[in-house]
Amino acid sequence: NVNGTLFFFAGYGASGYELWKSDGTETGTVLVKEVQGNETPIFLTNVNGTLFFSANDGTSDWELWKSDGTESGTIRVKDIQFGTGGSYPSLLTNVGGTLYFRSNNGLSGEELWKSDGTEAGTVLVKDIYFGSNTSQPTNLTNVNGTLFFRALDGINGDGLWKSDGTPDGTVRVWTGNGSDHYTSVNETLYFTAAGNDGMSDNDLWKSDGTEIGTVLVKDIPNPYDSGRYYGYVGNLTNVNGRLFFTASDDGTGSRELWSSDGTEASTNPIFDYDFYPISTPKFLTNIDGTLFLSAFTYRSGEEPWILDTNIPPAPPVKLLLSFYGIEENKPVGSLIGQFESVDPNTNEAFYYTLVPGDGDTDNASFTIDSDKLYSAASFDFETKDNYTIRVRTTDLSGLTYEKN
Repeated sequence: NVNGTLFFFAGYGASGYELWKSDGTETGTVLVKEVQGNETPIFLTNVNGTLFFSANDGTSDWELWKSDGTESGTIRVKDIQFGTGGSYPSLLTNVGGTLYFRSNNGLSGEELWKSDGTEAGTVLVKDIYFGSNTSQPTNLTNVNGTLFFRALDGINGDGLWKSDGTPDGTVRVWTGNGSDHYTSVNETLYFTAAGNDGMSDNDLWKSDGTEIGTVLVKDIPNPYDSGRYYGYVGNLTNVNGRLFFTASDDGTGSRELWSSDGTEASTNPIFDYDFYPISTPKFLTNIDGTLFLSAFTYRSGEEPWILDTNIPPAPPVKLLLSFYGIEENKPVGSLIGQFESVDPNTNEAFYYTLVPGDGDTDNASFTIDSDKLYSAASFDFETKDNYTIRVRTTDLSGLTYEKN
């Protein structure tokens, strides 16, 4: 979408796959320009009303192009790898009105470039992996006007980087393994990574652009040993300033829908698979504050679902515990019960915490994981046969209700 005009590529007769545009009418759906009949323009990206893309005109191979929607205004920006070799611009990303992308000039390998739409203003940002080696920048993501990306520098290995568009301002933020799924939420970068401690596997992380501010949000257990199945946290999506994603922590390999506000306590499944049989959510998409997704249930199979976050927030009004019972001399970690909340908003989700206050006498004897209450002690009824705890339920808007 460039100023209300749809740009796309399509194949049509002798023209092959070329750049087209449409205003939504048959007569207004026209070929913009025939760049070359047997190639497909890719990475179509809007930067301040100008369409940028990668194309091959048959002379200079794959290079950076731009278009104002007219045939004469559809031109090559720069022959980055001069001659018949292509620079293969990819991952085109708009950051504050500047186009960033990955390209290869034939001398520096695949590195980070930027462009203002002019030949002179299309330049290498920094040769991160110095020489003809390639830093392979990926996951280019705009976070409040700063570009975050993943790259190799040949010294520290794989890591999280950021750039303000200058060589000195293009710096490593954090060294970690396999960072992926970069997503901006409330001026914070969220991503998945294995970390650098040798302990965490593909977990949820966040960064404010500093090394000390790049932290693990929550260690979500890998359902398989030794990380044999990689990527069980994914589909990171920003909906109205809250992060939604998919993850599996139950040992079955079945993913569930999770959400987070960036704190460990708030990072939990929205639906527990054992309690509410929705599984394998995918294709998470935000449309005007409503989360659309595909998910599977045993009753309906795989169907479209929605989670509407536009409903005016209201706090929970009731907290219930399905009590399974406390048995004497059972081991620590025994399941005691499952919480349920009542909220005026029917599409809400909740997380639960033990909190200080009236009735918190025995909080230390219990733990909460997701919506389940577990024992943190082995109970001896001859010593004590009555226990009280105080629990807070918090909905997706951060509104709470407490009960003992």
